[in-house]
Amino acid sequence: MRNRHGFTLFELMLVMALMVIIASLAIPLMFEGMDGETRVQASADLVRAHWADCRTLAIEECRPYRFAVIPNSGKFKIEPYTGTLQNMAIVAPDNSGGGGTSNTPGGVDDNAPGYVLEDRLPRGVRFGTKDVKVDGDSSEGSGDYVTVAIFMPMGNAYDDADVTFGSKGSSMVTLHLRALTGAATTTRPKMGDDSK
Repeated sequence: MRNRHGFTLFELMLVMALMVIIASLAIPLMFEGMDGETRVQASADLVRAHWADCRTLAIEECRPYRFAVIPNSGKFKIEPYTGTLQNMAIVAPDNSGGGGTSNTPGGVDDNAPGYVLEDRLPRGVRFGTKDVKVDGDSSEGSGDYVTVAIFMPMGNAYDDADVTFGSKGSSMVTLHLRALTGAATTTRPKMGDDSK
């Protein structure tokens, strides 16, 4: 009678194959079960990162960039801002070689294509704006993009901005943008506060 002290290659491969099959079934279920609170916080972190991208693009390209959302949906967009800004003159060095300043920031052609990104928040998370409250129980909203924040070539934002995130069965998270610094902070409403 032989005394076995190990496993055969076939036995090891069989166990490894079973582990791969079980993992391929379990991993999607783990992420599917990600609770609403985690998805809402991940959405706020995602938007904060995209606000930093907008700010960087505005500085590098020396032209305003906007962050826009479709209220009560998860869709958002980053693109150059082509509208007019009231009481704001964008004055930057003229790169045409003549010295002085130009209304075209940094000599950049306003018609030149810029960076454009359309994306969406994690499944089930929706945007709320100052005019539209998040409703996680209704069907996802559709419509036109609404500008939430405009980032200027000097690194600041045109105005303070707030955007709220929510999903069915989770509390809201609000992301505040400070115009002067371009810094973003996250807040959650206090327990029992349903005003947001």
